[in-house]
Amino acid sequence: MGSKAAAAAEHPPGACATFFVGTPQSDDQLALARIWAQSIVGAVADGNRAQVMTLVSPDALLNQLIALEGTVAGNAVVDAPPAPLGGIAQPTIVLVTRALDGATASPQGLLFYGLEDGDDAVLVTDARLDALSLQDVSDPSPRQQVVAGQNADDNTAELARLLDFMRRSSYTALYLCAVGGGNRAVDQLAKKLATLVDMVVYYNQSALVLGADDDGNLQPPQVGDDLKAGDASSFLPGAEQKAS
Repeated sequence: MGSKAAAAAEHPPGACATFFVGTPQSDDQLALARIWAQSIVGAVADGNRAQVMTLVSPDALLNQLIALEGTVAGNAVVDAPPAPLGGIAQPTIVLVTRALDGATASPQGLLFYGLEDGDDAVLVTDARLDALSLQDVSDPSPRQQVVAGQNADDNTAELARLLDFMRRSSYTALYLCAVGGGNRAVDQLAKKLATLVDMVVYYNQSALVLGADDDGNLQPPQVGDDLKAGDASSFLPGAEQKAS
């Protein structure tokens, strides 16, 4: 039963990035994040190499990934990935959204939809990931499937379906790009996701802060002193970390 990394080494996929941006819902940072992602995709100017989508729910994200699978799998390897992707050199899912405020240890979470403290908020938390596990199956070849526990709620079962598809998809990297500034850690969340999805998972040490000048022009994301050189049409993740 080979890993995705081994398969990618044998048949390397071409670099591309799909940005999934959290639904704004009156959130200025997420509204600016959408403009930022759209500017990156526009600068790449290749619909096979870069796309921007909307985060609503795990099932909605799953359906979008299924629709994109043929495109991602068909990308040829290139000597130099598109410059606006800021060094992304493999098929990468970029979740641009808010992390839960004040989460230095547990619980940690990502906001997919709604307001952070709203009744309709769709969250992916480390507690929800704890309810998931890997199970050996034949599908028809032997593999490990992401499954939810017997007492899991519908949202957790939905998340299991999403992560299981990520595990089998042509994407080989996942980037948790939290925006909004403040104390919004996702390190533990990233480590748990890396185990479940069989992908390289990256995250930011500090949440990015997006802004606009007096004329309404988007400014490069800020993250303390860790901002990479570039402009608002490039992916500038700041001080990214790799989950181990």
